[in-house]
Amino acid sequence: MKESFAFVTDIHYGFDQANKKGSHAPRLIDRYVGVANRGRVDFAVDNGDRVIQRDRTTDLFYLTKLKEHFNRLAMPKYSVDGNHDRKNLTAADNCLTLDVPADSYFVDINGFRNIFWTPSVRITPHEGLKITPEQMDWLKETLDTAQGPCVLFSHVPLDNSSDDNIVAMRHDIRPFLSFYPEAEQVRELLENSGKVILCMAGHRHRNRHRDINGIHYITHQSLVQVDAGHTRPRGAFSIVKIDDSNIVIKGYGIGQPDYVLPRLTV
Repeated sequence: MKESFAFVTDIHYGFDQANKKGSHAPRLIDRYVGVANRGRVDFAVDNGDRVIQRDRTTDLFYLTKLKEHFNRLAMPKYSVDGNHDRKNLTAADNCLTLDVPADSYFVDINGFRNIFWTPSVRITPHEGLKITPEQMDWLKETLDTAQGPCVLFSHVPLDNSSDDNIVAMRHDIRPFLSFYPEAEQVRELLENSGKVILCMAGHRHRNRHRDINGIHYITHQSLVQVDAGHTRPRGAFSIVKIDDSNIVIKGYGIGQPDYVLPRLTV
């Protein structure tokens, strides 16, 4: 079995805001579309935080402009929502504009179950990010009914450890803004299924790979992030190819890593 997909996250289409250079997104997303089309991948993914976030009218305008770029893709495109996508817009706003389901869904391709999971992504000042029991139940049922290996896409990473919390607090960052408190329960569910080979996430505007109990967790850099001491956005996106032995990730953009990861499960 083989499948391939193009992956981009945290596009923040619109205007510049701190280290998010959303004014560069049109040019950079066109490069993503061009590489995906030339690579003839099976599908394309945007992993949330599509807009820079100001108000409903502005966000809907930029989301509609971004959809014009996605329309040039020569293959199906799937999405999950991020916190910026649900700040001023509703799930219905996003699904009607992008022609994708309003909530979590899955797509079976070439024997793989690709799960586009959007648990709660609205960040509240005191509770941060939360996953509800109903969202956990949906994920368990989706895994239980899968006939083959699974790839999970979620905007927020699921690989956090106690060390992440220590580092966050040291930098005066509340850990629950970056991760779900329930992530350990999610990982247990994924591991018990014996079917999940890869989890792809964004949100944190950095790159990280972790292998936790046979599952590869990738946190992917933002398309428009500008690092300290630099003036150009990273332009980060990747092409992912999976076969019976390996997961090969080819990174595009400034400093974007490549990975060759052995299939450890399924």
